[in-house]
Amino acid sequence: MARRSLTARRAAAPGLGSGGAWRWGLGALLLLAPPGPAVVVAAVGDVQPARGMTARLQRHGWPWAWDRVRPWLRQADWRCANFEGVASDRGSARGQPYSFRTPPARAVGVLRAGGFNLVSLANNHAGDYGPLALADSLAAFGTAGLQALGAGADRAAAVTPTVLTRPGLRVAWLAYTDWPGSARADESPVLATVDDATFDQEIAAAAAAAEVLVLSVHWGTEYRRSPDPRQRALAARAVAAGADLILGHGPHVAQPVELLAGRPVVYSLGNALFDRDDERYSSGLLVRVRLAPDHAELLQTVRLRLREGRPEPVG
Repeated sequence: MARRSLTARRAAAPGLGSGGAWRWGLGALLLLAPPGPAVVVAAVGDVQPARGMTARLQRHGWPWAWDRVRPWLRQADWRCANFEGVASDRGSARGQPYSFRTPPARAVGVLRAGGFNLVSLANNHAGDYGPLALADSLAAFGTAGLQALGAGADRAAAVTPTVLTRPGLRVAWLAYTDWPGSARADESPVLATVDDATFDQEIAAAAAAAEVLVLSVHWGTEYRRSPDPRQRALAARAVAAGADLILGHGPHVAQPVELLAGRPVVYSLGNALFDRDDERYSSGLLVRVRLAPDHAELLQTVRLRLREGRPEPVG
């Protein structure tokens, strides 16, 4: 199926047109889903099962992590998250103030307990323990059948979209980080970092590979509850180049959801599983989005707070 031009896709897009903000609301249904080929995605932010989460997960088991949001996760065909850190037992910490490393069995177990299919590795903690640990993450998630996004043997592999299919629908997924952390471009594997010289062309190439393009981006300013100018600029560029849905994370707190040219932009999903409960520094969103040929429709937002490091709905 050929992908329509961006102009035609925007003309057909539902919602607020050239821009505007959706109001958040627990269980707020925004659009009725028309018939046709479609898939529903549930997305959350940072999943960090190390450090203070270790004892809690060992005590309660992996499914405990998602018990309070499971009804929303179940109402989706695909589920995605940002994995903060590495799934490995190898490597040495590179001296960042905070470094996150989770044994592969726990990392995979926690994600599979939530039914997650897609995991972004493109973030500022994926290089915390060097390239061996990042390679272990790719291997662990690949063996478990989880699609790992935003990392690869070289730059070309890291920015090659993962294309998932359903009858009548091809969905391309890309993940980037605007914070490379301690990851280095001269090592392998490498992360898909935002390169201003190539970002637009890479987005356009991925958009041409499928009917719908979902972009995951680690960006923004920590603990800031509104998008910063850099986030807004990158979002506008990505939508202009063909992104249909942008799922942001990085600030550790939830930020607004807006429409750009009819395309949903979730500036920050915040935290989903993290060992900080103070809402000044840790909050999140769970969003459900319907993907159909050439557009994405925001169906629902659920505001999250963390209790014992696991997410629960607000309200």
